[in-house]
Amino acid sequence: NVNRGYRADLGQRVVVVGGGNVAFDAARTALRAASGGAERAEPNAQAPLTGTPDDARRGMTTTLDVARAAIRAGVLDVTVIALESPEEIPADPEEIAEAEAEGIEILYRKGPHRFVGADGRVSGLETIDVRSVFDDEGRFNPTFVPDTYAVLPADTVILAVGQAADLQVLAGVELELSRGCIQVDPTSMRTSHARIWAGGDVAHGPRNLIDAVADGQ
Repeated sequence: NVNRGYRADLGQRVVVVGGGNVAFDAARTALRAASGGAERAEPNAQAPLTGTPDDARRGMTTTLDVARAAIRAGVLDVTVIALESPEEIPADPEEIAEAEAEGIEILYRKGPHRFVGADGRVSGLETIDVRSVFDDEGRFNPTFVPDTYAVLPADTVILAVGQAADLQVLAGVELELSRGCIQVDPTSMRTSHARIWAGGDVAHGPRNLIDAVADGQ
């Protein structure tokens, strides 16, 4: 849509929700295409992110890229909300420091709960406190603290909640699945079906394009 000339008025307060690489690329494109030029006020920003088990560091790094792009596009208020605590967050300390230096506020242990708005316009994102991000076996499985709601004001909420494999093409084929992906042997890439191999996102979840190319090789 951006390549076709579409532009969006993001307003002055942007919240970004999500952590998937492809979704964040879309969000970053939208922000870079937005018309800016507003004079910056003292930053009091906010925007949410969620991590993925395998790509948490890449997801968080891209989240911070989105937040910086929003600031540079003329958005006055940008906040990153992270499911993780400061100790758990996968981003490099330098990335965090650079984001904060640009006026981006990062709220830790927060998750998105619901949208707030009226007359077809969003006015905020209601968050909920995070009790834990990983379960006892170290798997990504966030739990939340009931009745700990707070509203972040927002003119725009960008949904960047990642992606999932569409397995409709394999309807009727018996394959073992794991966490929404096709289960493969990590060495041979063979699935549980003797004549089917799989790679890329459909086997491993969201990754970079070059990973899928390597799997094809």
